[in-house]
Amino acid sequence: MNKLKILHSKGYKIASNWQECTSKSIFFLNTLNLQNFDKYQKLAIKKNCTHLIVNSSIKKHNEIKNMNYYYINTQKDIFKLKKIFFSKNKLKIIFLTGTNGKTSIAYGSHLLFSLNGISSCYLGTIGFFINGNKIKNLSNTTPSYLELSSLLQEAADQQIKYAFIEASSIGFKEGRLGDLKFDLCYLTNLQSDHLDYHKNIKNYHRSKIDMIKIHSKVNSKLLIQDKNIQKKFSNFNNKKKFLDDFIKHHKISIIRKKFNSY
Repeated sequence: MNKLKILHSKGYKIASNWQECTSKSIFFLNTLNLQNFDKYQKLAIKKNCTHLIVNSSIKKHNEIKNMNYYYINTQKDIFKLKKIFFSKNKLKIIFLTGTNGKTSIAYGSHLLFSLNGISSCYLGTIGFFINGNKIKNLSNTTPSYLELSSLLQEAADQQIKYAFIEASSIGFKEGRLGDLKFDLCYLTNLQSDHLDYHKNIKNYHRSKIDMIKIHSKVNSKLLIQDKNIQKKFSNFNNKKKFLDDFIKHHKISIIRKKFNSY
């Protein structure tokens, strides 16, 4: 880690995608697939990248002369990398999760903030946006933890206040959310999805519930759209509200004007 600290002091940055690699990049290639390792290592080299962070389980596999390799073993090592390359920021983190609707609500909320002059960013299915402007596409709804940290750093550097993040169950199970904690989580609903990954609906629902509990701050809030799933959060200690109750409490009127206009 000390060598990486020195590289950071010299202006090197972590890149999670080979397309973004330069001569001042440290490519984070955390794959266990040997074919993918060989493929993306060669692509990074074509971008003049000479530093790679790789999983220790493939140590010594097809190492190339004049390349510098740094090996990691556990998730804790990834957290150490984050502390080296990314500073703490004061962004208010808003998770959007659920089976349906999270993209529409996350991106729509981001646009509403932008239209009202409130600085925000969005990370999810349709990419990474800052104040309504698309910055880049993302390979996954929830990107890798270091890429997520890099994007949030970029937003914080631009004085952004709020981050709307689509938090997927697969992203959670694969550790892509790292130690990120939300201030507010909006849960749309819990139906059936990703059963090829989770094997059954019980596991899928459990992953959503665990994600919300593990990634909540002490004073975070949970807003649930579907009141039918309230029993699943009966033991949730943080403050929770249901959308219908929120609308009634704030005396919000929703009037339909046309087929898709309210």
